[in-house]
Amino acid sequence: KINRNRIRNIYEQLGTLTNDIKAILYEIDKVSEKKIGFLNIGIRDAFNSVHHDYTIRALKNSVQALSCKLEEKLVLIREWSQTAGLTSLKNKSAYRDAFSVIDSKIGKNSNFSVAEFDICGLKKINDNYGHEHGDMMIVDTANILRHVFGADNIYRFGSDEFIGIFTDTTAAKLKELFHKFDESIAALNNTPQRRKAQLFVSKGCASFTIE
Repeated sequence: KINRNRIRNIYEQLGTLTNDIKAILYEIDKVSEKKIGFLNIGIRDAFNSVHHDYTIRALKNSVQALSCKLEEKLVLIREWSQTAGLTSLKNKSAYRDAFSVIDSKIGKNSNFSVAEFDICGLKKINDNYGHEHGDMMIVDTANILRHVFGADNIYRFGSDEFIGIFTDTTAAKLKELFHKFDESIAALNNTPQRRKAQLFVSKGCASFTIE
């Protein structure tokens, strides 16, 4: 099982290291920009200076390559630390980051809506039919939410709870999406099932609108 808090800590540490590398590159650039006074030094000194300059450039190229690789790994680690297991949706950590950004925009001509989705009776399903069956319910819900609302807008907040954050989405559009969500749940329940219980999801939505 992936320890996502540990991954998040590693991500922050690597981010600090990347900033340190960028600071080193800045210092290398400062050294490289210094002019060599060839008219005032001998041939041996001039050769040594040119060799020194070549060494600095080689060092800079190596550090830049390392920095690029680190940044690639940072992107991957950040994705891991903010991805929920089982559903591959964004997790509670990603939700907190997203909501902090939205919270900072309140009162600044920013409209947004927050929706909550809860799988009804998941504990009872787990107790009666087993956690494997409950996991199927969770995955089915996640897939429908992803299809209807888009993966970028949906977060798995708890075992049976999902949250959607929608920016600049009209009330009419949200109503349309909620209707499509209900239709998708109904369609799933009306198809031949491998599960023993039908899927029911309660939902609610609140909006912040600039008048």
